[in-house]
Amino acid sequence: MIVFDFGDGRGDTPVHLHANGGGTVADSAWVAPDASIGQGARIGERASIEQRASIEQGARIGRGATIGQGARIGERASIGRGATIGQGARIGERASIGRGATIEQDAFIEQDAIIGEGARIGQGASIGERASIGRDASIGEGARIGQGVRIEQGAIIEPGAIIRATNQVLVLSPVGSHNGSLTVMFEQDCAGSILLTRGCFTGTLLEFAAAVEAQHGSGSYGEEYRAIITMVRAMAAARFPGAPAPAVADATGGEVR
Repeated sequence: MIVFDFGDGRGDTPVHLHANGGGTVADSAWVAPDASIGQGARIGERASIEQRASIEQGARIGRGATIGQGARIGERASIGRGATIGQGARIGERASIGRGATIEQDAFIEQDAIIGEGARIGQGASIGERASIGRDASIGEGARIGQGVRIEQGAIIEPGAIIRATNQVLVLSPVGSHNGSLTVMFEQDCAGSILLTRGCFTGTLLEFAAAVEAQHGSGSYGEEYRAIITMVRAMAAARFPGAPAPAVADATGGEVR
């Protein structure tokens, strides 16, 4: 019997070398016969590697993680315990996917990117080289996060959004009656426009202010949100001096709680 210590505090674990690539696989893991496990790769206990998945040399797959059909995990990438990598997703070299994170179908995580614990990367989204996504953040379907961009813990990025290094993202939490997170995105390339997301609401700063008045009026949460609006306006003025006032665009709708 061959044993290996995965360094997770569980001591020696029975393993075998995968026939297709020679990587080390815990006996309790399941690997599809047509999956490839490269030399030096390690598949932890109770992990699942589905059909046609490719685990490149030196990659690490944590205990209980799931790698979907046709997904590719690059050399020396690290997939945390209980993480899920969807069908056709691609994880670049040396990228790190945190414990319990979800990378949905056809998403692309470029090399050296870091995805925090519990974060969700939506279907078809892409995360640029050396970008960092904070714990429990949510990146919407088809969104594009540029090279080196940092998204803070708990941030919510709407589907299809494009975040570049010239954008700035602010996350405030807890706020409102549900103690949730408010994500504010300053778009330098769009003359200092501002987009806010809170719960099911997404819209401009002016739309957000109107929704706050309609939902909370003069109540304590209304006062809290008005203070935030004042702060956001001051930040925009400091970062984008001389920029015109943000244009009012259609919001996706929803209450601000």
